[in-house]
Amino acid sequence: MNKASEYANFAGWFAGLGYVALWPLTASGQSGKPFGASVLCDGSALTGWLCPSAQPLRLPEGLHALGAAAALFVAVRIAILAIGRIRRQPPPAMVDVPPSEVPIVPIAPAPAAVARNRRPAPPPRRPVKPRKHFGLRNVPR
Repeated sequence: MNKASEYANFAGWFAGLGYVALWPLTASGQSGKPFGASVLCDGSALTGWLCPSAQPLRLPEGLHALGAAAALFVAVRIAILAIGRIRRQPPPAMVDVPPSEVPIVPIAPAPAAVARNRRPAPPPRRPVKPRKHFGLRNVPR
């Protein structure tokens, strides 16, 4: 189920950010001019080649609704991430303590029940002769 939620999350981010990038090009402004003339076509040289186009980009209303929902998903997700980052507590600061003030705690001996149940150490392994060849043994070539 982790993969399905990751794929859905990716699809939502991709569609939302893609619609945010396409929205100024596909929306019509208050004047009815294509390309969101009130937003994008302000007479600058950068958008001068795009605004007088005869074939403006148009999306059906359903795709505008899906894109707006995906863009809203991206905005809510960014807000949740920002709030989570603000709420995250920083780690406590390290304090320098001189060695003379560090308490020495003696190590307690193991309880008798634990000492009785210890396994004996395995015997040392005998050395293995190095191999003279690699592959299957005793197989004619």
